Amino acid sequence: SDARTILDFGVGLHEMGLYRQAEEVFTRITAQFPEHAFDAYYLAAVTKFSRRDYAGAASILKHLSAEVGRSEEEKIQIYYTLGELFERMQRPESSREFFKKVAQLDSNYRNVRHKLES
Repeated sequence: SDARTILDFGVGLHEMGLYRQAEEVFTRITAQFPEHAFDAYYLAAVTKFSRRDYAGAASILKHLSAEVGRSEEEKIQIYYTLGELFERMQRPESSREFFKKVAQLDSNYRNVRHKLES
């Protein structure tokens, strides 16, 4: 679909370090293709995280996690990224809380067990 092509373009911009331009692309998708809003908002949050706008990333991710109807896979993705975000912000209690949520849903997700052991 057009939305998928635009998402891929935004990801390409992100990978090149063009974070603000990538964010603009993801924001446009949320308005033009509401059915792809989760992916676009999630990628916008990851982009904010990459450019060290931790508060902005946390705000989007917390909003996404509060939405009704999130799939288990989406919740895991959100919680893990929030865990990493709070880890980067040197807030270990918050980080651990989100890694625990991931482990409750899927104890084999990425390196979540290691994150909880450290």
